[in-house]
Amino acid sequence: MAGLGARDDSAGPVAREVPEAGRAAGPRADPLPGHVRVAIIGAGFGGLGAGIRLRNAGLTDFVILERAASVGGTWRDNTYPGCTCDVPSHLYSYMRALRGTTIAGFPNLCLVIGPNTGLGHNSMIHIIESQLDYILDYVTTLDRLGAAALDARPDAQERWSTGIERRMASTVWATGGCVSWYLNAAGRNPTLWPGSTLRFRRATRRIDLTEYTVVPRPDRHKGAEFA
Repeated sequence: MAGLGARDDSAGPVAREVPEAGRAAGPRADPLPGHVRVAIIGAGFGGLGAGIRLRNAGLTDFVILERAASVGGTWRDNTYPGCTCDVPSHLYSYMRALRGTTIAGFPNLCLVIGPNTGLGHNSMIHIIESQLDYILDYVTTLDRLGAAALDARPDAQERWSTGIERRMASTVWATGGCVSWYLNAAGRNPTLWPGSTLRFRRATRRIDLTEYTVVPRPDRHKGAEFA
């Protein structure tokens, strides 16, 4: 999961352990910077991969936040209600996201392994790499436009989700009375990707600006206005 802010190239990558209450941080914990361009939450394959991909692209103003003292502790150590792995939960059962990555109403929030990106037939590394390419294009598009944020359009998110549900309808997960934790109470599958990994890679190759509302940066030279 990544959140984006205004550009600031003065900072560098920082790995930070966020200690559990009453537990001292490990020896590699670093102080949090005052401001970063990108905050990456979770140092699993997706989080570390995001940091590597950003650094390789010359974007070093980011921080990786991890609660555990070792890699991949997000699922194991979290205590947020309903935030668990491989079990039904309201937190995930009703999520929708544009191309599995961005959510309408949450500008500059990007997910890795978001809704309908799970696989049962191939490597999740392929999905993660595809999403990281999409997120990198998201960040560079912000720079190119000089924008403050990109917000997924609700109609674009709805079209994407409707298309997934239409393709999902003929899969084994949705036919023949199959019951599994993949399905929520309404019978919808918010977890799996109903296609090939190549199709997902093509779908996340680059940002389509027609699917987003561009949020401009505020005019710092404009005086305050009062009604």
